[in-house]
Amino acid sequence: MNFVFCNMPRTYSNSEYADMVFVYGFCNGNALKAVREYARRFPNRRVPNRRVFMLTFNRLRETGTFSIRQENNRFQAALRRDLQAGNRILQHFDNHPETSVRNASAVLGVSPQTIWRTVKGDNRYPYHIQKVQNLLPQDHWNRLNFCNWNYHIWAHQNPRSVREYKFQQEFSVNVWLGIWNDVLVGPFFLPARLNGDRFLNFLENEFSDYLENIPLQQRTEMWFQLDGCPAHYSRVARTWLDRKFPQRWIGRGGAVHWATRSPDLTPLDFYAWGTLKQEVYSSPIQSEQHLRNRIVAAANRISQEQCLAATRAVFDRCNACIAARGAHFEQNLH
Repeated sequence: MNFVFCNMPRTYSNSEYADMVFVYGFCNGNALKAVREYARRFPNRRVPNRRVFMLTFNRLRETGTFSIRQENNRFQAALRRDLQAGNRILQHFDNHPETSVRNASAVLGVSPQTIWRTVKGDNRYPYHIQKVQNLLPQDHWNRLNFCNWNYHIWAHQNPRSVREYKFQQEFSVNVWLGIWNDVLVGPFFLPARLNGDRFLNFLENEFSDYLENIPLQQRTEMWFQLDGCPAHYSRVARTWLDRKFPQRWIGRGGAVHWATRSPDLTPLDFYAWGTLKQEVYSSPIQSEQHLRNRIVAAANRISQEQCLAATRAVFDRCNACIAARGAHFEQNLH
């Protein structure tokens, strides 16, 4: 049979503690002498060891009491205060998840260090809020229709168009850009004042020349996507699209209606334009020609692998949009 022995703390009466302190002082703080002196004076008492003399004297000096229980009570009270403060901090962040540590410190009257320690101990992290395109209630249904259609038809042989952007106040350019499979199409510079006839001229000349380099079989299967720009919706542009891409173009009046306010569903908006703008505006632009040169150089740095990854990402984004029932979904992408 095995026995486990453990040392239990031995307590004394206040009278005994007082005698210990007196004897300890009488011996000028020499604990070994105090043990012998205490045994000589009080032969009928149990004799504490030298460590008890030292602890008793130090406890009396630091806390003003002999009681170990009272000291433990103070420690427990401190723990309870810390627990209550921690609960208040976590409750505050539950109710105000977008607050800052500084504001929480001011409201709760707790130091920022304590707040940081508490939220980190609860495995909470300060995630940044992602800005997304504003959606109107009617947009959800349009986005769902587009993604449900796109879910089973979207192919890599699908070029993309862009909306007009004016990047500078002093000088601006209209740029047309597309993505077909793993190829960045363009950039093409359009007239500053774009209307239906001028856009048709671009389609019949510059863009048609590009199409001639694509095998006929792929051209008969590719889809053409446009946004809601007025020039894209002009009668002459739609007539050209119906002739070149019968029932295979996306946009206003097309076989598939493009969901407005949905830059998160086209690789030009969620990837290409953002990458281009970051490169183009990395340093100040000095002139319109400088702007054009910067756009061309930035476009040339976009690789085929990047274009292919962007087009393939559309499938995952459509699935995420469907799961969100047409609402915002980019915050859930990994």
